[in-house]
This record gives sequence, C-alpha cells and structure tokens, in this order.
Amino acid sequence: MLANHSSHSSSRPCWSISLKMCKLLIIILYYSIITLTSASRILAVFPTPCISHQVTFRPLIHELVRRGHQVTFITPDPAFDKGKAPSNLTEIDVHDISYDIWRNNIVKTTEFGRKDLIIEQIENILYQLVRLTAEQVKKKEVQNIINNKDTKYDLLLLEACAITALVYSHVFKIPVIQVSSFGMMIGNDEIVGSPTHPLLYPTIIHQRLYNLSIWEKLDELYKHIKMMRINANAEIVGHKTFQNIIGSDLPSFNVLKNNVDMLFLNIHPIWIDNQPLPPNVISIWGIYKKTPKELPQELKSYLDSSKQGVIYISLGSNALSSDLPPEIIQMFIRVFSQLPYNVLWKWEKDELPGRPQNVKISKWFPQSDLLRGLQSTEEAINAGVPLIGIPMLGDQWYNVEKYARHGIGIKLDMDRLNEEQFKAAIDKVLIDKSYKENIIRLRTLFHDQPENALDRAIWWTEYVLRHNGAKHLRSPAANMSWMQYYEIQLILIVLILVLLCTSASRILAVFPTPSVSHQVIFRPLIHELVRRGHQVTFITPNPAFGKGKAPSNLTEIDVHDISYDIWKKNVVENIEFGRKDLTVGQIENMIYQILRVNEEQMKTKEVHNIINNKDIKFDLLLLEACAITTLAYSHIFKIPVIQVSSFGMMMGSNEIVGSPSHPFLYPSAANQRLYNLSIWEKLDELYKHMTMMRSLNHLEIVQYKNLQNIIGSDLPSFNVLKNNVDMLFINIHPIWIDNQPLPPNVISIWGIREKTPKELPQDLKKYLDSSKQGVIYLSFGSNAPSSKLPPETIQMFIRVFSQLPYNVLWKWEKDELPGRPQNVIISKWFPQSDLLRGLQSTEEAINAGVPLIGIPVLGDQWYNVEKYARHGIGIKLDMDTLNEEQFKAAVDKVLTDKSYKENILKLRALFNDQPQTALDRAIWWTEYVLRHNGAKHLRSPAANMSWMQYYEIQLILIVLILVLLCSVVLVISVHVLWKYLLPNLMEHIKIKTA
Repeated sequence: MLANHSSHSSSRPCWSISLKMCKLLIIILYYSIITLTSASRILAVFPTPCISHQVTFRPLIHELVRRGHQVTFITPDPAFDKGKAPSNLTEIDVHDISYDIWRNNIVKTTEFGRKDLIIEQIENILYQLVRLTAEQVKKKEVQNIINNKDTKYDLLLLEACAITALVYSHVFKIPVIQVSSFGMMIGNDEIVGSPTHPLLYPTIIHQRLYNLSIWEKLDELYKHIKMMRINANAEIVGHKTFQNIIGSDLPSFNVLKNNVDMLFLNIHPIWIDNQPLPPNVISIWGIYKKTPKELPQELKSYLDSSKQGVIYISLGSNALSSDLPPEIIQMFIRVFSQLPYNVLWKWEKDELPGRPQNVKISKWFPQSDLLRGLQSTEEAINAGVPLIGIPMLGDQWYNVEKYARHGIGIKLDMDRLNEEQFKAAIDKVLIDKSYKENIIRLRTLFHDQPENALDRAIWWTEYVLRHNGAKHLRSPAANMSWMQYYEIQLILIVLILVLLCTSASRILAVFPTPSVSHQVIFRPLIHELVRRGHQVTFITPNPAFGKGKAPSNLTEIDVHDISYDIWKKNVVENIEFGRKDLTVGQIENMIYQILRVNEEQMKTKEVHNIINNKDIKFDLLLLEACAITTLAYSHIFKIPVIQVSSFGMMMGSNEIVGSPSHPFLYPSAANQRLYNLSIWEKLDELYKHMTMMRSLNHLEIVQYKNLQNIIGSDLPSFNVLKNNVDMLFINIHPIWIDNQPLPPNVISIWGIREKTPKELPQDLKKYLDSSKQGVIYLSFGSNAPSSKLPPETIQMFIRVFSQLPYNVLWKWEKDELPGRPQNVIISKWFPQSDLLRGLQSTEEAINAGVPLIGIPVLGDQWYNVEKYARHGIGIKLDMDTLNEEQFKAAVDKVLTDKSYKENILKLRALFNDQPQTALDRAIWWTEYVLRHNGAKHLRSPAANMSWMQYYEIQLILIVLILVLLCSVVLVISVHVLWKYLLPNLMEHIKIKTA
C-alpha cells in the first residue's frame, strides 16, 4: 500500500512531522522561558569540612539546580570537578583551607571516646567552626561575592551548626533557611522558638537521656547550662572576628538570628521524642536516599561467600580506627578471631598487625551502597541492620542512647569496654531477634510519610522564595530570652502576692455539640472516610442525611432533639450576649451543657445499645475535643483515639498532647486579651485562666460521677483516660495561633470545610448584582440570635445602616424588624457558605477576602476578634461600650482603608499555600493511626504530665535548697568572722602596737 502513494501524498507525513517538531520546540522553548523567569538566585553556605554533613546538603542543592535555580555553593566538598558543574551551579571550593584546620585541630587532637571530655570536645568544635568560617570568608572568590554590589541573591541556605554563617544575612538582607545535617544543636531551639527542656527535649550533645536519677538530672542540667555559656562565648568571639572582616556595623548574632525564616532538620520526629516544633521547622529525614550502585566484584564475592553473615565496623569520618588505643584494637582483634562471622573493618592504614583471617580491612568501603545511606544511624535503619554503638565524638552518645531506647542496638562505653562485654554484645544483637524486628518496625514508621523528604525540602524552599521569606511562620517565642519566655517578672509578682496573701476500618465518631458551626467541620472528614469504604457509626445532633438515605457504610445516630433542647434552654435563651465581664461564666456554662448533652446522648436507646453490646467492635474513635466526657468511650472500646476540635486548642487540650502551654504566648480560645498586655492585664488574664482551669477540673469530677452511673464504677478518672488520646486535629491555621510549637500528633485541618460554592438563589443574586456601592453582611453566629440583642443596640444598628450608601444583609430571626431601612434585607437564613465560600465567620471571611468588624458576644469570639486587629484584617468593637459614632466610624474605616482588604488577601494567600489539602491531610493521619494501631509513638513525653513533673519542681526545690544552704553557711561564716575572729585580730594588733 505504501508503495502505491504518489510523491505528492508521500510528502504530507513529513510536513506533519515538521509541524509536530515545531510545536514540540515551541513547548520546550515556552517552558524554558518559564523556568528562567521563575528561577531564583540562591547562595548556599555549608562550611563544615566533614563528608557526613555535606552529603545531606547535596540532594537539596542538586535538585534546586535541576529545577533551574541559579545556585552559588560555598563548600569544602565540591561534587563536581572544576568546570564540569551544570551551568547554573557555581561551586566555590574551600576544601584545603577548611580540612587543614579541621584535621589539625579536631581529628588529630581529640581524645575520642572520652565521655568526660564531651564539653571540651564540643567547645573546640564550636571555636574551630568560627575559625574556618572566617578563613572561608577571606578567600578571594568569597570576598568577590561579598564586595560586589551587583551580586544579588533571593535566598540564603546556611548550615545551622555554624552560627557565624549568619553574617551573610547581614550582607545580602534576604530570607534565610538554616539546614542541619542532624538534629537541634545548642541554640537552634531558641532561634525558632521551639520549647526547650534540657531533660524532655535534650539537644544532640547530651549523653544521658532516659530514666535519670535526680543526681544524673543535675549533672545533665549542669552540662547543658555550661554548654549554653560556651556557645554564647563562641558567638562573642565570632562576632569580633567577623567585625574585622565584614565591618564594624555588623549586628550581634542575637540580632542576626531574627533573620532566620526556616530551619530544616535531618532528623525524624520520633528520634527527638516528638518534640513540639513551630511550623517553620521542617524534617528532611531521609533526604539522602538513593539507589545503591552495584558493589565492586571483589567485595560482592566476599559478601556472597560469607555463610554466617558479615559485621561492618566503622567509627565515622572524624574518628579513625587506627588512632584507637592499642589495647582496644587488640581486644577487637581477639573478639573477631573467635567469631564465625566475616568482618569488614574500615582501617586507615595499610596493615593491621595480628589481623584474623575473617577480617577484611580497607581505607574505604562503599558504605552508602553497602548499607543504602550515609550517616551510620540512618543507613543502619534503612538497611534494617541492628547496631552496637560505641560513642566517640559529638552527638554519638545521644544517638547510641536512642539505639537502646528503641531496642535497635546495644550501647557500650569506650572507657569501660572489655573483651567479655564486646563479645556478649555481638552475640546478643545477632541472636536476639527483637533487635532486628525493632529496627525493621522503626524503618517502617520512619518511611511512612505523605511525601519524600527531598520533595518536602524543595516545596518549603520555594515557599520561602514565593513569599519572600517566612516570618509569618515564626513563633512569638523565636529568639526570645528565657526571662521573657518564662515571664519571670510576672512569676515574681505572683510569688510576692502569694507570700503577701498566705505565704477500611470500623470507626465510631462522637461529636455531641448541638451547634451547626461545629458539626460542619466534622462532616467532610466523616463523609470522606465513608467514601473510602470505612464503616462509620456517627453519633450527631445534626445528621446530614434523611432517615434511610445515608450510604450503606454510614450509620447516623440522630440525637438532635434531646441535644438542642438542653442547648437552647440553657445556652441560647439564657446567656446575656456581649457581656465581656461574664465570659468566664458563659464558657463554664457552655462546657457544662456540652458535658450534660453528652451524658443525655449516652442514655438514648441507640447509644446505650452500642455501649452494652459486647459483639460490637470498632478500630478507631473520633471524639470531639471540647467534650472531655466522650473519652469514656475509650474505656469501653479500648481502641486508638483521635480528638477533633472544630476550632483551636480548648482548655486542657495542650496538656493532653504535651504541647507547651503558656497563658500569654499561647493563650486558649477562651482568652479575651492577647497582645500588648500591661502587668495588671496579664494578672487579670492569668486569674481568669486559672479560674477556668479550676472550673474545668470541677466539671470533670461532677461528670465523672454521673458517667459512673451509666458505664460502671470501674470507669477510670478522666486524668487516666486522657492517656488514651493518640492524636488531635485542630481546625485552625498555625499563623492564627502565633505558630505555637506543637508535637507531631497535633495536626492542623484548617480549611477542611472548603467546597465549591453553589449558585445563589436568583432573588439574592439580583440584589447583590444591583448593589452599586457594595454589600455589608451582619450575623452574630448560630448561637447568638440578633433578635436577642438589647433594643437600644438594635436601634443603633438601624440608625447607622440607614445613613450608609451600602446595602445590608442582616440575619434576623424574627419575621419583622421594626424601623427597617430600605437598604436592609432581613432573613432568618442566608446561604452563608455560598455567599462567603465557607462556614464559621472568620474562616469564610478570610476565604472570601472580605474585611471584618468584630463585635464579640460569646465564647471564643473575643479571641478571634483580637486576631482581626492583630493581622489588620478588621476592627474590634466591644458591645458594652458600643455607640453610634464608633460603629459608623468602624464601617467607614474598614470599607475605605485599603489596608484591611490588602491584609486579608495576603493572609488568605498565606493560609491557602499548603502542600496538600486539609481534608487529604486529615484522612492521611486518620489512616496512619489505623495502620499503626494507634500513634502513641508520636506522643510527646510531656503529654498529660502534671505541671509539677513538667517543670521539675522537685529538682528546682533541691537546687533552691542547696543555694539557700550555701547562702546560710556563707552568712554564718561572715557573722562568725565579724563577731569573733575580727575583734581578736584587732586586739592582737593593738597589743603588738603597744
């Protein structure tokens, strides 16, 4: 057939191919232009001359380069030979000058394995980092960058352990991401505002971490304080050094720390005991994963011929095996010679005297291909290989403590090591299967992540570039002094006052609150779980489906009538809305009514059948966070628990999950004043906070007794039941709670309610379209009817609205509004979620980009309205002081001052810029808990811990007593000296003179 084509027709395929080629070239050119225009200029400075550090940074650098960014990389370990790097990567090689300092002053001078010299080791490392960073900056290529005013960058990537690298942030004044090749170094916590606790969340230089006696705690605390002082001194030395290089106008490092936008940590949350972290601290654990290469044939044959298995021994890139004491080397040789296993020993010399036949030595092994990673701990976990850890330097004591904690290895100390110990450890770790099982389980937990580490690191790097920084994600505690953080002034005043005064699973979801603004938050999660095939039983006062119309795998238990009867009579119809002075009483009443509602719901026939039917089994409980009594279900079914909050942290939620609670830095949703408080306002808020906590405890006791009558006398106390909570979902964005550090089992689901708005009713659409000046929407929420407002306030609204050129939609619960102006439309119901694209007034206003006037009348509204003013997205008015002039001025200001509109649009952009949707995140973590049969491994060690334990009151009292005793001894000594010895001495002098 092809042979029969004419010459004319046969040219058409060529023409078609040419067209396709042109289109392809246009597409390639188009995307090349986009890449070039969106590419950023990045300066990366990672000074530490240690390959185990540098390999962590390389994947990030190379991926940024692959994506088209222009990267300048100052490094002691270039990945490319000179002239062979990609065109958009400039590697500045500082190898020789860096390794000379490092080898001569650390590798050759450190007594490795000396546990008692850890402080001296770290001190030396800090000072050498200052020195080598300074030498790198003096290098010609680096000086050219610093002094060339035409050189511009968009982002700095700086090594976190080299604090002196922050001088570049003064030179270029651009956003900064610090990157750590391990975990938190001394001072990193304070820079980002992560909660510091030397015993619960120790830094990586600590040697003992768990089950410490009181004296061991004192020893670790002493070392921690000493290291903080050494770190501060190193910063002072570094500042003086760099003033001579950069200029005398260089700010102190304490000021430069404020330039840090984000911190990347190459560590998994589980490894740091699920330390609460602010949202600008990102885990990049696993970033170095790569496909292992084929092993050299000789080594492969050696491994294949090893019938019993192989032991691999290496002391890291900084500690040389050949520098070990001779007696230790000989002890290793004797033990290895007795073993049936082959041994690969990284040995830095040509010969090993007395080497047994089963030991193979080499100055270099392809470690990353042998164990599929770099950095010994990470590679062992990735390979599922148990460990024997003999710490030698730096963070190795910390890591080896973790081996023992997680049951993945055995810890041995070099200064007490003997032949029997070493052989017993090898036998145990190879024979006891639990070590292998534990490390494989840990690997499974570590690898179960919603995205890979490199993608996460790149996304957040480009997030910082997109928003020209990430200061909006910084915690208010970032770079705050401990005096400020712990409110020492306030504590002293309170102490003085005290002294003066007295001296596809089965899921049960229980969301009791009869308020549609709560229930709409829970529905998307429930419906998506149902859509994914899970069997869900849902106890709710607001069923989404008519009877018999729900999906087959969803059972809705309708408790509407009994719940709303209690709520309306005791909350809606019984509260004086807008009374700021009555907020504590309001919230106490609301909590009590929620607990009472839950109690009555449990008495209904359908719920009672679930409780008493022993054949009914569930795999997971979803419980409403503000209804603490729902935890009774966790006693009945003894299964994992996820609490879900329709807003932020309720009273007691912080304590349950172990997130840092602070009545001023991280106030609960019940607080009324949040910012710029005087000392007396702080005392007032503290008093309210303590009153609320006491009331909450009292209500728990009352309801506990009531629930014992329903469930049984064996019901544990709520304090015990709180330990059953595996995870907490909060419907709030980190920025809204001032970037409060949270443990990894607290998940933000802000925006879970997002949906495509429906078409508005035709009459309402016409009304809005015909409004030339714009429309004001007035509503006080689902629990505060406008018609319940004082008559004088209603009339004041009417007078103001009548003077405005805008149309007004007023949610009014009665048929008529006496004196209603022509520009006001009233209705008992408006399609609010379609009008403003959301539910819950604050969320919908942000989503719609509409500025607000907030007049708090109930519950958490004071808290939210304080946030409007803080973020410049609205104006706060108080009902009890509101007058006509104030209200009209506020309306005029918020509609004419463009900053309110600009601020809310900026906030919306920040809130919506997330790596995944809130619903996807909520579902992923729900199924994570199901996959792992709970998430106790993500609970903070501070979870449900009493304040006496958290603040180590016993330890503090001992220290105070010791200080007091020393003071008393000193005073007595001075007294004795003054009263007895001094007169005798003077008498003696007089006699001699005479």
